[in-house]
Amino acid sequence: MSKEEISKKGQYYQVIDGTFRIKVPENYPGAVVREYETKDGGKGIKHERIVNALFGRIEDISFYDGDYGKNLVIRLDEDEESHLPPIISLSVATNYGEDMLKKLPNINLKEEVRLRPFAFTPEDSEKERRGIEVTHRDDEGKFTKKVANFFYDSTNKKALNGYPVPEGEVSEFTNEDWKIFYLQARKFLVKYAETNILPKFGGSASKLSKAPTDSSNYPAEEINVDDIPF
Repeated sequence: MSKEEISKKGQYYQVIDGTFRIKVPENYPGAVVREYETKDGGKGIKHERIVNALFGRIEDISFYDGDYGKNLVIRLDEDEESHLPPIISLSVATNYGEDMLKKLPNINLKEEVRLRPFAFTPEDSEKERRGIEVTHRDDEGKFTKKVANFFYDSTNKKALNGYPVPEGEVSEFTNEDWKIFYLQARKFLVKYAETNILPKFGGSASKLSKAPTDSSNYPAEEINVDDIPF
């Protein structure tokens, strides 16, 4: 069976420790060194440039099934300097990927967005909060209009638009119960995006020439019960 392979050239970004990272040569000015360990126990280092936020209009959204799971891939319009599109790869199994999936339906795809990863620990909690802040321009042209979670009513503290809720007495849930719930919720978010978001960009996942990620970019995340809005 024959098939067509489409190569998309761009600048690939992943999210590490609440910032965008892009791989650069060892001697790149201001590069930071990150040590990582792969799932099979291998170790290595990467030289990366830290980027706090990316700006632009979203031109494509797709999913990529790689060796380490499913990734949400977002392509912005061309960068003014490099003339290459920033391509953001987020594992759907991380807080960053899930948070982005929750906000996608509320993004005005005709307008520019500012995407800013975050990772911080609130004063009233020991658990770190991670996600992607998405903002549109206000009347003054500043990126202050925050895009809200499409699947959660923060005022009444309840799920919206079909988002799954835990069944049974949550106070008695085990770690395995939460793993099952998170898996079901993640599958719901991916399915919603495939049905309602991807058709706006042609209706099918983009075919990339190679996986835009590896295991070193997506360390396993522990289940954070404090993130559950119920």
